[in-house]
Amino acid sequence: MGLREEINKKPGIAAGIVGGVIVLLVIFVIWQLFGGGPPSGHQSIKIYFTADDGRTWFVDDSDKVPPFDHGGAPAVRCFVFKSSSSAPFVGYLQEFTPAMHDQLTGVAGAHGMPLDPSGEILVKKPGEKKWVPSYSPQGVKIMDVHAPDGSAEKPQPVYP
Repeated sequence: MGLREEINKKPGIAAGIVGGVIVLLVIFVIWQLFGGGPPSGHQSIKIYFTADDGRTWFVDDSDKVPPFDHGGAPAVRCFVFKSSSSAPFVGYLQEFTPAMHDQLTGVAGAHGMPLDPSGEILVKKPGEKKWVPSYSPQGVKIMDVHAPDGSAEKPQPVYP
């Protein structure tokens, strides 16, 4: 006899088991959200940043909120890519608007309703002056990275 037949014979027990699993999942989610996650000494994720518009980049903790001070220069996140025909290169840069930056870093005086992060993330290509919202048509185009040599190959992200 299969599992389906057993469930059909004893629907109360099956419902109890499913309910118990759901309760355990809810408890687990609440535990994770309210401090029951990894110990405070956990290793943070590392990502790339640049302080010179993508000419060079460095690795730091992903919990840094760009722009931030790095040796006296503002550092922003950079997304590094590589294709089979290229060395690693910065595809685009990312930072937050001043309002979102203040909200994420808890700067005194940052108040009001939580901001919508989709409109508060700005992107640009290295060498360009203007930052644009990531969700805008221009932002989407910027984040569609192509190989620097113009080949049809889609570059792959490089991670630290």
